[in-house]
Amino acid sequence: MDVDARIYSDSIKKGYAQIMASMLNNSITVPYYNIKLIDINAYDYVCVDIETRNADVQKSIDRFKMVLKFYCNETILLRIDSALRGNIKAYLMEFSKMGKIIITDTIPEYGRYTEDKKTFYRGDFKNLMDFIPENRNITIMDSRNYNDIKMIAYECVKTGSLPVDPGILIKTYLTII
Repeated sequence: MDVDARIYSDSIKKGYAQIMASMLNNSITVPYYNIKLIDINAYDYVCVDIETRNADVQKSIDRFKMVLKFYCNETILLRIDSALRGNIKAYLMEFSKMGKIIITDTIPEYGRYTEDKKTFYRGDFKNLMDFIPENRNITIMDSRNYNDIKMIAYECVKTGSLPVDPGILIKTYLTII
């Protein structure tokens, strides 16, 4: 099935999110203040940098809602920072209003993986539960490699869940729906 998708990130000026966006055919990455300047119908995928990584929670929520409203009839996906920076809990609170979410934080080539609801990287870990709003239908799934990520993408399709990750799960999901 062909699907147009809008992928939101709090910062995609450089790094992995930009690479993820470039892996999608017929895509463009735009800062939030330019979304009205592009022809959204000209692209299959629009990656929107909402530029809120260092913003306060309310500004982040307001900007996220504004962009969601602008793309209200599109498939919406959320990319999180792999180091879990930014207002992830606030984004997930808003994003979870759209449906069930499956989240993982794995980038195999970086040695980053998700296990027991924690992200492990370079011998350290962060508890993903610290970023999950209460009373939301959000599932954290373990993953270590691309095969695990592919299985999670199929689980998203099977359960009608929205994928949230640093980008690999989103890209995989978009290739199978």
